[in-house]
Amino acid sequence: MMPLARRRAQMRAYARRIAAGAIGTLRHIEGQFSGPPSYQIAPDNWRSNQTESPGGSMTARGVHVVDGMVHIAGPIATVFAFSARLQLEIDVDDTTACLLRFAGGATGMFATLHAASQFWRIHAFGSQGALEMRGDTELLASDLAGNVQRITYEAVDKERAELEAFADAVAHDVKFAIAPAEIVNTVAVTEAVVASTRGGKAVTID
Repeated sequence: MMPLARRRAQMRAYARRIAAGAIGTLRHIEGQFSGPPSYQIAPDNWRSNQTESPGGSMTARGVHVVDGMVHIAGPIATVFAFSARLQLEIDVDDTTACLLRFAGGATGMFATLHAASQFWRIHAFGSQGALEMRGDTELLASDLAGNVQRITYEAVDKERAELEAFADAVAHDVKFAIAPAEIVNTVAVTEAVVASTRGGKAVTID
């Protein structure tokens, strides 16, 4: 899994602001990453197989949202998910939505749709304000009075930056952007989405 969300310039600013207390105590975080590519996926492609691509678009898109949320709010402890195939003809769910409880106490929710218009968003709500990321370059900061500050950043070639960082980690023993424990937690969330959908109840992550 590549933590592409962390390569966005505004994600780094986002994380710094929250860590510095810009929105007070983090209470809730929401995420969304959706798009239309499943309309073009061939039936024999691995992404057209629920065994190889579980949890709807979790393996294609959802993991990047989860990684961004874990980066901001810490590990996820509980998942309650709904997932269904409402539109697609291939054997993969196209609509997946989840309620979350983070180990630190914050709540969350996210959705990932495999047959929708392109959309990316992570929105953190705190005791003193909120921060919202949209797309690759925009950050919105709002306070309790309703004032909104819009900040823009230059676009980054996320895939290239990710591959270069991975190469540096291998060749030069440079610390990678995502800790092993966070990788494990993100994978566990994907598995919990599948288990919760099938079992119809919340799943606790150890």
